[in-house]
Amino acid sequence: MQKYNLQCRVKLKRAKKMAGESKLYLSTILDLYNNEVIAYQISDAQNAQLVLDTLELVFRKCNTAGTILHSD
Repeated sequence: MQKYNLQCRVKLKRAKKMAGESKLYLSTILDLYNNEVIAYQISDAQNAQLVLDTLELVFRKCNTAGTILHSD
């Protein structure tokens, strides 16, 4: 059984539009063993739903039994 050591990060990214600049937030889940991105989501709002949606992707992709999750 493989155990995961995952990290959740939300970073601000800026996107330029024709009318001006907007903000996008990137939520990533990284496997700290090999720095592989396991899942990610992009949103225009930094909120709990963004992180929950990213975690839901991980739960669908991986067997998360024994997983340790770190967050920034």
